[in-house]
Parts: sequence; C-alpha cells; structure tokens
Amino acid sequence: MDRKSQHTGFEVSKRAVDSGYFRDCYNSYGLFNFLRTNLNEEFSWWQFAGNKRWFDKDNNMTVWGTIRFKRIFDSAKIELEALTDYYLDVHDFNTNKDIRKKLKKKEIKEYKDWLNLLISFLNLAIERKSKIIWSV
Repeated sequence: MDRKSQHTGFEVSKRAVDSGYFRDCYNSYGLFNFLRTNLNEEFSWWQFAGNKRWFDKDNNMTVWGTIRFKRIFDSAKIELEALTDYYLDVHDFNTNKDIRKKLKKKEIKEYKDWLNLLISFLNLAIERKSKIIWSV
C-alpha cells in the first residue's frame, strides 16, 4: 500500500475504528516508527505481543491488557506535544542508506491523527469490554 493510502484509506480511518478495526503498517512509514524516531523508545508490535499477561490463551488482548497498552500511547501523546520538530527514520533505497527525514506540518498532523485513531480504537475496545484480535 502506498503512503497516501495508508493515511487516507479505510484501513486508517475513523470509520474503520468505529467498526472495531485498526491497522498500522510494519514499514518505515508506520505509526510505531514515527513514535520510535521521535520519542527514542522502542515501539514494536512484536515487542508488545511479548507481554503475555496482556493476552488470553488464544493470543487475543484482554481488556486488562488493553488498558495497560493504552497507557503507553496516552503517555506518548503527551510527550510528542512537547516537541517542536518531528522526524522519521526511513531507508532510502536509492542510496541504500538510512536517513532521518524532517517532517512537514501536514505529515506531523497525519501521524498525530493516526495516534489519536489508535487511542480511540483502544478506548472503544475498553468501553465495549472487547478483546482485541492481535495479528503480527
């Protein structure tokens, strides 16, 4: 999926979240890479999947796990607001080197909106007392 589709398609939309669906891509343009780059902390779906206490025997995230998971993103949102410049570490396939790209205002807004969608998704799961099907 191209970058524009990641930000404008159903997979990253309020409509998707309202229907109980959230997706982050696993590439350099993903939400977790944005958080990792700007907060200098590890954000990885696989890392979080390792928190076995958050999941039931079928590897679905429990409501208890969702509450704890959401705290991470509530905190990240607050930390992001303190920043003045935002970056994204990406791989340049033309030069085969990793680069740090300074983001434009529109891109920053897209990532912050994406984070808000994740928080909304987690809030909805908590309100509905729904388990989250976890797929990584």
